[in-house]
Amino acid sequence: MPHELIGWMSKRGRDIDLCRRELEHEYVTAVDQDGNLKSRPSSPRGPGRG
Repeated sequence: MPHELIGWMSKRGRDIDLCRRELEHEYVTAVDQDGNLKSRPSSPRGPGRG
């Protein structure tokens, strides 16, 4: 496997991990009245608002 491809795959993996962490940071875990876990935006921004 060429070194360029290995480097690209490694960078892509880091980019995906960073994106996942940013998404996790945007959402907080909440519990509804029944005790079930749910996620909701941590800011008032929603689809079409940001």
